[in-house]
Amino acid sequence: MRSIAEQRPLFLPVVNHPFADLLKAISLALSNLGEDVSMLVHRDLCAGVANPSRGRLGMSASQVLRACVLQRMHTWTYEEFSWHLVDSATSRDFCGIFGEDSPSATTLNSNINKLSVETLDEINALVVKAAEAAGVEDLSSIRTDCFVVESNIHSPTDSELLWDCARVLYRELDRARELVGTRFRNAVKIAKKLWWRLTNARGKDKKRPLYKKLIRVVRRATWQAERAIKELDASSLPESFALQATLEHFLELTGKVMSQAHRRVILGESVPATEKILSIFEPHTDIIIKGNLRIEYGHKVCVTAGSGLVTDSWLLKGNPADSTLTVQAVERHIERYGKVPSEFAADGGFTSRKNLQTLKEELEVGEVAFSKRRGIAIEDMSSSIDTYKRLYNFRAGVEAVISFLKRGVALRRCPMKGWEGFARYVAACTLAGNLLTLGRRLLAAETAAAG
Repeated sequence: MRSIAEQRPLFLPVVNHPFADLLKAISLALSNLGEDVSMLVHRDLCAGVANPSRGRLGMSASQVLRACVLQRMHTWTYEEFSWHLVDSATSRDFCGIFGEDSPSATTLNSNINKLSVETLDEINALVVKAAEAAGVEDLSSIRTDCFVVESNIHSPTDSELLWDCARVLYRELDRARELVGTRFRNAVKIAKKLWWRLTNARGKDKKRPLYKKLIRVVRRATWQAERAIKELDASSLPESFALQATLEHFLELTGKVMSQAHRRVILGESVPATEKILSIFEPHTDIIIKGNLRIEYGHKVCVTAGSGLVTDSWLLKGNPADSTLTVQAVERHIERYGKVPSEFAADGGFTSRKNLQTLKEELEVGEVAFSKRRGIAIEDMSSSIDTYKRLYNFRAGVEAVISFLKRGVALRRCPMKGWEGFARYVAACTLAGNLLTLGRRLLAAETAAAG
């Protein structure tokens, strides 16, 4: 037994671990994409900066891109990511951080969030093209499907939405009182008590009078907020403009929440899904009703995959029918990669005779297979029954691709704020998932060649 450990070596040993090998393969794949990728990221980092050559150097374009990919691979928060960059030599080596201070959580957040959706999509297309050149991806056969990514909100109820409005308005009114001395009567405790009673009440007859009281409390808060906005408008303090904009933003949403609660609960109306507010923090959230009547709150994402990589993914507004996306999926593929796929497979929801005719005659897709024929003969879709069965089975593999995105890079629930943040999160997860798949396939090919 030793009482004192050996002295720390001057040069640390090379990490011998499968994941370290995977990161090396991914790092090499990113490096082989060339300097065009760094220029795309650099364009985003310099957007809105008057003179990029002035000030501190900060993180480089390559470091920001690699940090974005590594974070999504591990689904770390920014605080966790900052710690791992300090603690892990492998993570620092992958991100290209040598002999310099590790970036803080704030620095990582501000730089990664500068990446645009367009840039991430362009880089993902370059990764797919590199995979095709390496022989691990085939762009001649594609498959398409849709799934839902949830917004980072609680399950919406009228009572909880009204409570959110009350507490947020009174929180901002507290800031206005500190800034310009706004006077108001704080009824946040009354609102919370009414919300709690509504949560535990049973039956419409018991809930309706409580809703009337809660709506009255929230309406009083809006009147006080409107008076605060006038006082902030008259103030010359720089902070008053931002606070005024915040109050106006939440006032508009509060008005919609009170209207829909009054219509639904008091008047007994049915409010259309397109007119509903599901969250005052993520008002862009859509109601997505699945075929088995399961309701989800978030956004629909359409993905197109090849033999393993996601060749394209895009965020959809509302809940459009899958049949309206069939032709668009193939057109986007042709636009991104400059070639018409010879084979296309999709779920039954994408089936229609018009879609088949457009794919065959206008886009010149050779073989098509929908998992549900809906009255269309197999001979009209594919050249033979064997080809249809092969594409039918090929289509089922897209479910595995979607499952990998959900569990591998956490594309289940989006923690980012706003529509742009949501779209950026989807694009970043798609890129990270593709790089993980590409790295594993390159390692497998290298192992097979060495063995």
